Amino acid sequence: MDKRGIKDGDLVLIKRQPTANNGQIVAGLIDKDCTLKEFYKNDDYIILKPNSSNSENKPFILTSDFTILGVMIAVLPQM
Repeated sequence: MDKRGIKDGDLVLIKRQPTANNGQIVAGLIDKDCTLKEFYKNDDYIILKPNSSNSENKPFILTSDFTILGVMIAVLPQM
């Protein structure tokens, strides 16, 4: 998420809520794994974009098994 100003070791403040708007950064569960990604919802699927300069990080396209835990409201840089 370095393209959104989030670096390794930073902390993020998450507001717990079950929904998100397109473009918001969400904490969510895919199966049993937690992830932090930019959220987009279409009629039939959800796209989770990593916003990382690391080319190994690819977007997720999901049709099920995803739960929004909350929306990021702040980044606390590592001291």
